[in-house]
Amino acid sequence: MIAPADKAVLRLAIGLGLAVLFAYGFALQMPHVVCLMAMMLLCKPGPPIPPVKAAAMALLLAGLLVTGVLMVPLLENYALAGILLTGAILYALFFFGIRTGNPLTMLLVVAFTLIPVAGVAEQALVTIISMTIAVGIAVGSLVSGFSHAFFPDAAAAKAAKASPPSRETASWIALRGTLVVMPVFVLALTDPSFYLAAIMKAAALGQQAVRPTRVRPGANWWDQP
Repeated sequence: MIAPADKAVLRLAIGLGLAVLFAYGFALQMPHVVCLMAMMLLCKPGPPIPPVKAAAMALLLAGLLVTGVLMVPLLENYALAGILLTGAILYALFFFGIRTGNPLTMLLVVAFTLIPVAGVAEQALVTIISMTIAVGIAVGSLVSGFSHAFFPDAAAAKAAKASPPSRETASWIALRGTLVVMPVFVLALTDPSFYLAAIMKAAALGQQAVRPTRVRPGANWWDQP
């Protein structure tokens, strides 16, 4: 019998291999970003995202990412003020995500980091990256469902819902997540085309840094309250 950890590794390997085959085989724009988004979904606990939820999430993410372009004029003309405002926004988003457990936190962090950096480099990149990330979510959902079909997890009993952390604890955790993302964000502004993938990874690491004990074992990350 295959251990759960071994199943997780096999799902990741199969899913990522299929994502690479799809992204590069169909010559998608920015295939490495598609693979990165797929890997993020493959690493999530619980069963794969249902197709309808995946499509809705992809459309929502594309819309949220486009809103990040509003930060571009501020970063171009008042760089210091734009950086400070971005840091304050990230802190607020992380704090909100910790207190509510809302899965949209990750999407909003990406919207206010990746898209402004892309917009500083070239406005046309905003649409391209928004669509690429949306496609990455769709591909990630598809390959995750395929890999789970071959190596499913045993049903796990739901644990009791954990209480949210206090405001003071949430403040410190939110500050930690902001400090993870901001150095990469500032570095990316110096060479946007080179550090776009690093922004995505920093956003994922920042989300991990602010994720306390609210996620229930075996529960879906998109179904958290």
